[in-house]
Amino acid sequence: MFTKTSRLVLLFATILWAFQSKAQYTYYSEKTGDFSERSGLNLTLGATTFLGDLGGNQGTGKPFLKDFNSKTVRPLIGASYSYFPVSWLSISMGLNFTWVTGADSLIKIKTGHAAGRFERNLSFRSAITELSSSIELYPLQILTNNKEAKIRPFVGAGIGLFHFNPKAQLYERQWFELQPLHLEGQGFAEYPDRKNYKRTQLYIPLSLGLKYKINENYYFSINTIFRKTFTDYIDDVSTTYINPKLFDKYLSRYDAILAKQLYYRGINNQTPSVSSIRGSGSRDSYTSIAFTVTYLFDRSEDYYFHKP
Repeated sequence: MFTKTSRLVLLFATILWAFQSKAQYTYYSEKTGDFSERSGLNLTLGATTFLGDLGGNQGTGKPFLKDFNSKTVRPLIGASYSYFPVSWLSISMGLNFTWVTGADSLIKIKTGHAAGRFERNLSFRSAITELSSSIELYPLQILTNNKEAKIRPFVGAGIGLFHFNPKAQLYERQWFELQPLHLEGQGFAEYPDRKNYKRTQLYIPLSLGLKYKINENYYFSINTIFRKTFTDYIDDVSTTYINPKLFDKYLSRYDAILAKQLYYRGINNQTPSVSSIRGSGSRDSYTSIAFTVTYLFDRSEDYYFHKP
């Protein structure tokens, strides 16, 4: 998976480099409000919320906005490079750092399915590192050919890799990595369909936002970024409970003790029945609201000739 997706990211980077190389030998005698054949550096700050199996609101857990909880919001910071081959299109590559978290204890309406999740009492947190390439389209520039507009709505999509590492808390605020504990029997012979998940995975960022041109070199953006992922294990919760005796069979003595305490932390002090539902099976997602300041480099001049 990592090799294949790395090639896709590299492909986007090659396209961006090719566009930029073309621009290096183009001469312009004056600045305009047109972004065409200009490149820039972006600094992004924002906030991220996780949408998965843990926490949420009334009903079953959902991977979209239904289960939003303001207490799970965490910061995002990032940097990227953008190139505008034409006024209505930009190509970017960037690196982001953010965090996600979720907890059943945050559920307020404890009826139906939500009551079961509240009693389950699981929680997690994870740092996330993202590397992605994306393309943004500017519909107004396509429709009106207004290359100098100050306000520019945009939509974007891309492809990237993200690394996550879910952890849960025990023992006086100590945090323990969950993936090595195989809490749902991943990799156990008794569950051949449950492979041990990889913590570096492919994702697709989808964005919608607005850019505002401050002057010829600076512009400001605000946008929402939704990530489509292909895993249900960002929070380490996905399928059903297993027989806790299997932890003794496959894990070290110390890890087996940890696994038995972390696979279920129910407030009713009852052991869940084997094969009862632990997670929804739906893929996890996380969404950010981001604020970006961009510095656009001046167009390079062709120094091989005198100005006309």
